[in-house]
Parts: sequence; C-alpha cells; structure tokens
Amino acid sequence: MNGLSTRFAFKILSRVFNFDHVEVAANPVHLFYVLEQQIEREQFPQEQAERYLEFLKGYLIPKYAEFIGKEIQTAYLESYSEYGQNIFDRYVTYADFWIQDQEYRDPDTGQLLTVNR
Repeated sequence: MNGLSTRFAFKILSRVFNFDHVEVAANPVHLFYVLEQQIEREQFPQEQAERYLEFLKGYLIPKYAEFIGKEIQTAYLESYSEYGQNIFDRYVTYADFWIQDQEYRDPDTGQLLTVNR
C-alpha cells in the first residue's frame, strides 16, 4: 500500500477546521500550514518527509497561488466592468438631460448638474 492513511487525512482536516477558534471553517492557506506542521511532527522517514514537503512547497502552493491570482484578477475585472457600465449609464443620462436643456440631479451623489452652454 502506498500513500498516507485516512486517519492522517482526517486529523489534518480536523485541525484545519478548528484552526481559527472564532470561526469553524477551512481555507487553503490554513490547510497548507497545518499540512506542513503535521508533516514535520510525524515520524516519517527523512526522505519521505522531504518528498512530501517538496511536493507541498514546490507544487501545491505555487499552483494555488497561480489559481488564486487569476481568480482575484477576474473578480477585479468583473467588478470594474460593472463600475464602468455605471459611469457610462450616468454619462448617457446626463447627456440626455443636457440635450433636452434640463437640469439633472445625480441620485447617488445628490449633485445638481446644470446646462452651461
């Protein structure tokens, strides 16, 4: 048989969920930290412990950092898209009032925009 036991996995998950005493939750950062600490605490042969740590630090953590970086960029761009749409909508509304020679009060800011030709 090869690999780690389900008991080891359960202990890791239990520690991850109980890592923060204020909130019972798990996140990847806590998982990586708990895994690293537990690998160092376990009595694995030196070569096996080094292999596990190398896999964790050399593969899993960089892959997750790449993934989360892309997710953050995507979320930022999507939120900016909504912001840009709001600015455009406000501009079109103001332009419409300006063409009709009417004053416009921005409902969000309360600012009165007048027609100054």
